[in-house]
Amino acid sequence: MEAEKIRQYIAIAAASFIFLVFGIWELIDPQHWIGFVPASFYIFDPTILVVMHGIILTVLGIWIITGKWLRIAAIFGTLVMAQIVIALFILSRFSDLFVRDFTILLFVLSLAFEDNKTAKKKQFEVRI
Repeated sequence: MEAEKIRQYIAIAAASFIFLVFGIWELIDPQHWIGFVPASFYIFDPTILVVMHGIILTVLGIWIITGKWLRIAAIFGTLVMAQIVIALFILSRFSDLFVRDFTILLFVLSLAFEDNKTAKKKQFEVRI
């Protein structure tokens, strides 16, 4: 297996893992995540906001792992991560969570530049 294909599989698996784990966790235990909802959003029920966020993360994780709409999922995932990074920076400035989530943002953004058609073509290529 060529290195580029392995790199692509690892990147896709890692990005989908991130979104699926946190998305499902937010759906299963939204109370755990309420502390991360900025106070300015408390005009809505924070539990509903966490559940909606969990649904979005889960859907993005599924889109990424299946390869359907990979570029669209990566762009939306980048936007979701940007929202998280901005909120973290406002709340705690430069922190360990900010650094972690900013790194995830860049990682997910890199998936927006994947060439899906080339990747799928290479996946089914038969070498003689």
